[in-house]
Amino acid sequence: MADLVVELYETHIGTITGSWRDYDFVTAPNAIEKFGIDSTILSVAIPLAAIANRSRKVKRQNFFRELLPEGRMLVRMADEAGCTERDTVGLLRQYGRDVAGAVQIWDPDVPGEPRSPALEPLTTTGVARLLTNVQANPLGNKPTGGKTSLAGVQDKIVLARTANGWNRVVDGYPSTHILEPASAEHPTHNAVHRADRNPQHQGSSDDRRGHNPLHH
Repeated sequence: MADLVVELYETHIGTITGSWRDYDFVTAPNAIEKFGIDSTILSVAIPLAAIANRSRKVKRQNFFRELLPEGRMLVRMADEAGCTERDTVGLLRQYGRDVAGAVQIWDPDVPGEPRSPALEPLTTTGVARLLTNVQANPLGNKPTGGKTSLAGVQDKIVLARTANGWNRVVDGYPSTHILEPASAEHPTHNAVHRADRNPQHQGSSDDRRGHNPLHH
């Protein structure tokens, strides 16, 4: 498999090289030309540098590791990807097309790349089914074409909201909302968050807990 391409705002910003044991991020020269030397456009943990500071390697690794979910969602996604839960590179190869912020991560050697992102319209019943069976399809990913990863341990799905309603995201189409099923803390309400497309922010804004997403 090839090194993973890392894009930000549709610009090739660098690559992830190496295996899950020793991977690192290497800045693309054109990214430095566009955003400037030591730019933190990607993350404060990863200033763009012609030569990476070896002492910050763990911070760079942690940035990419934290794009992945935790707990049973990670276990299920690793199982579907055919890799271990520790294989950050393998998981991002499978699910890195839609991660936090405007970042996309993909393997140019995988058949079908570069992808043609698409939307799959969902009915109210379809959204409810995904929320009810979130463990079977973590983050709402389709078995084929699901490319989404999102940090956190809470069960959730990610969808795109358009003028025509809710949609499942396929092959890296940017998600717009995070939906969480009812929990022990909030047993009668689902929660909706607007997805944060800023790569430097982990989490989301526009918390609308208490609103039923099926009514939007």
